[in-house]
Amino acid sequence: HSSDLFLVILSAAICVAALGFHAIERSLCRWTDSIFYKRRAGYHETLTEMIRKMNASIELNSLTNLIVDTIYNEIKAVSMAFYLKGSDQKHFEIVNQHNWEDISGIGIDDELVRAIEDKKTVVSKDMLVKFLLRKDLREKHRSFYQHLQQHRAEVVIPFYEKDELLGFVLLGRKASGDPFFKEDLRLLEAIGNQAVLGLKSSRLYEISQNKVKELTTLFEV
Repeated sequence: HSSDLFLVILSAAICVAALGFHAIERSLCRWTDSIFYKRRAGYHETLTEMIRKMNASIELNSLTNLIVDTIYNEIKAVSMAFYLKGSDQKHFEIVNQHNWEDISGIGIDDELVRAIEDKKTVVSKDMLVKFLLRKDLREKHRSFYQHLQQHRAEVVIPFYEKDELLGFVLLGRKASGDPFFKEDLRLLEAIGNQAVLGLKSSRLYEISQNKVKELTTLFEV
């Protein structure tokens, strides 16, 4: 009889524990959903605000400031550098930066540039580490990882117009010390896509301004 009583008490305890676990599980699900949905909503607001400001920022300097400020406010990277292809078409020059130590340009034939052109998407060092663990992918990605490490960059965001690499942003580590999560990389990818549209408009604006100057000079002559 005592064993039967023990089994009844044990069964009741298991049921209570199970009910408690499910309640905790539901609470955790609601909590995580609220965080991630809020984050996605925040990302949407970030992109909407960025597009609104881009429409009023045609000049290159204003545009690069906007892109750097947007990335910094959302990601809180300790450092970053915005590279654009120079007029000589031989170098990528820094046109904007935040706490970036090395402000020298990068040649278009540099191995880092070749690696960026090969991937054509946002890449983080954490992603490359996973590739380095695989023998079949290690050799292909080792150089990319080493060059990011050399530049003290954690993430690279490329800007493409069709097949042409217009420029890229190198990001340092987060101020919080956290890794770059998938949600962060998705946001940076979206920012990069919007930035390309802005850079294209800025380039057309510069061309038109140069034409105006030429015509003005001819008129004066």
